[in-house]
Amino acid sequence: MAHEPIDPEEFFAQVPPDNDDGEREPIAREAPLESVDGYPKATDVQIQSGPAESAAWRALVTSAPAEWYSEPPPKRDWLLRDARHPQMRGVFPLGKVGQLIAEGGAGKTMALCQLGVAVATGTRWLGTFEATRGRALLVLGEEDAEEARRRLHDAANARQSPQPQPGAIEVLPLAGNLCAMLEHDERGNAAETPFLEWLREYVRTGGFRLVVVDPLSRFAGPDAEKDNAAATRFMQGLESLSAPDRAILNAHHTNKLSRGQRGTLDGSSGRGSSAFVDGARWQCALAVERLDLDGAEEQAALGEVVTFAVTKSNYAAKPDPVLLRRDTGHGGALLPLDESDRAIVSTVLGEDRARETRRAEKGAELGARLAAEDDAVDRAVGARPGISTRDLVTAVQAATHCGRDRAAVAVERAAVRLDVRSGPRSARLHYPRTDPAATPLATVPGVVAFVAAPSREAPTVPRDRDCTAPP
Repeated sequence: MAHEPIDPEEFFAQVPPDNDDGEREPIAREAPLESVDGYPKATDVQIQSGPAESAAWRALVTSAPAEWYSEPPPKRDWLLRDARHPQMRGVFPLGKVGQLIAEGGAGKTMALCQLGVAVATGTRWLGTFEATRGRALLVLGEEDAEEARRRLHDAANARQSPQPQPGAIEVLPLAGNLCAMLEHDERGNAAETPFLEWLREYVRTGGFRLVVVDPLSRFAGPDAEKDNAAATRFMQGLESLSAPDRAILNAHHTNKLSRGQRGTLDGSSGRGSSAFVDGARWQCALAVERLDLDGAEEQAALGEVVTFAVTKSNYAAKPDPVLLRRDTGHGGALLPLDESDRAIVSTVLGEDRARETRRAEKGAELGARLAAEDDAVDRAVGARPGISTRDLVTAVQAATHCGRDRAAVAVERAAVRLDVRSGPRSARLHYPRTDPAATPLATVPGVVAFVAAPSREAPTVPRDRDCTAPP
């Protein structure tokens, strides 16, 4: 779908201004580099459909010269480096598209605003990762200008660090505005929207070191979260915003299985299409763990511990995770734990995990006991088809050394996998299911048919240990 070229200043004029005069202060922008180390920027060649398409493709073909094999390549430039490592090892490279994933409310937008401040000032992100200094553009799909101001104020003041210079951070608040980067063309295929075309030109001329796109759901367009082809096209759209001296970081939500106390975050935890993480060259995640502490002050400060971890890294080793707490005095900004915080959290987490271990051991013990009782029922019925309920309970009790009530519950539990029929004097006789002489369970008066049969490997666990034998 063809669109008329969009003037960036005309588009931005449609965004409500931040000052009372309705004017936007002009910002001096650095001239974009034409190339870096002799390699063309991704935006130097724009491929359009039409007669010139083949020439554009040919312009991207590079013949590998001899020095590619004989001389060391240029060193990689990094947006983030791990300050904990003796060599300040690289973490997130420039020129690439990355992704930050977390459940809703974990702190994605605040963490990204903190990253913008770290890049604008050349300081550490989350107190851990040294940021390469440059201008930052925050494209916020869920925030208005007022909320963006609050977040940046909290991000800049949560730690004792330099304030960003005016114009070092630009914000594009898009709450309530249509801002999808993809739409359906007349054939139903994913096509770029005027917004993406405008944003690409604005970013290209802005001299930005970092562009944040938050969240994916506001920008990916229709079907991207359920269609890998559309998701790939969206990731290509993000790649078109990057350059050798500029990184793109996109925020996305996690899937349901990765959320909550028992959720596990890894590279596949992003919601929807797998093409999102496949297309991103780097991915990090925030995982929230809620702790139960004794003191009110400790509970307020450390009641929620957030773990930052790199879950995918195509160009460097993954750094160690970082434990963070929320600064409640500055909008929940994320700060690294100090030594005393780590000691408290380590103790509480150790106690919680010990309780979980004991709970798991008890569950395994109960499961083994129930399996043994079920096996005793099956063996008794197999050895004596037509055994009465009274005699079957006695046999199970003798085989498992359990009480009569527990043996009676095991017999009742086994009714769903046995054939039971009426016997003399209202007795219930138990046969293996394969016995042709057995009467179907539903024909036996007084026998309750269970809806679902419990698995032998994972038997249904009764709520109470002391169960009363059925009448």
